[in-house]
Amino acid sequence: MPVVNYQGLLTSKKPPKRMLEVIRDGKETIVNINYSSLELMQTCMRKAKYSLLDNWAGPDSEALLFGSAIHKGIEVWYVQPRSQRKRVSTVCMDYQVLATTAPSHGETCARCMSVDAFRKDGEALALLGPENKRGIENGVEILNNYFDEYLDDPFEIVRSDDGNPMIEYHAQAQIYRGFRLTINYHGTLDIVFRDTITGDIFVADHKTTWQLGRDFYNRLKPNHQYTGYVWLGNKTLGLNSNRFMINGIQVAKTKRALARQFTERNEEDFEELKNAVVFNVKNYLACIDSGVFPQNSPNPCTMYGSCSFRGVCDLPANMREQSLNLNFTPRQ
Repeated sequence: MPVVNYQGLLTSKKPPKRMLEVIRDGKETIVNINYSSLELMQTCMRKAKYSLLDNWAGPDSEALLFGSAIHKGIEVWYVQPRSQRKRVSTVCMDYQVLATTAPSHGETCARCMSVDAFRKDGEALALLGPENKRGIENGVEILNNYFDEYLDDPFEIVRSDDGNPMIEYHAQAQIYRGFRLTINYHGTLDIVFRDTITGDIFVADHKTTWQLGRDFYNRLKPNHQYTGYVWLGNKTLGLNSNRFMINGIQVAKTKRALARQFTERNEEDFEELKNAVVFNVKNYLACIDSGVFPQNSPNPCTMYGSCSFRGVCDLPANMREQSLNLNFTPRQ
């Protein structure tokens, strides 16, 4: 069951996301890093300390929980054969509209199975009212709009040798080996697609956002997150593909905009990612050794609705530990 935390925000019971790992073995250091950890280091070393070194976790946001549930619904849709990905029928109409009970016609409808997966993954969203843009009802409408828009797309999920679909595929590969320092880069690939017309295989990612416009397209490149997905796909799956597809999905009450965009990466882009990873990891390790984690302000403190640790940093130094203990939970 979902719970409400001290700030009134929703919280799920999913296992915590794998983040940064620093292993000191004698004089050797091994660092396992993902994009989320890299972004924290680039944003603010003080925030990186609280999140990555001290392992303090703030509450899950509605946006994060909603996006995860939408991801799950889309994954279930593409797991089904293309022949079963059909328009909504009269048999499932009531279920699609109400989204409150299991489908009455078994596990034969890809659309209802997808909506059911969305509901189960986003059970915490049931605490939100129907007027909320991230509520269950609006999520069902967003999914159905997506399915209708891309009903005839030629994509199917690639399956591994053992038959498992390549969704939420966790990958890791060595990105740097230097003097007494090894860095491995890891991440979770949303979905690996095959174009049934061209035969192309590529990685794709779903992005839920409040607005699809210039900012969405401006973030296509440079973007180390997207570059990392392509690099990991090539390194761990042998894809030999520089293509990456982003599914943009608008989350709003009255708009149902979608944007599907391809972008490409090359060896220079991979080198840019490597340089960013190595530079920031070395800075982070230097902060650990010195015990000094500088703040980066003010923009990182206020962007995207404000940093979750902003209230902590605003307190006198001798009160910050108490605030962390009161307002955050240790990440397991």
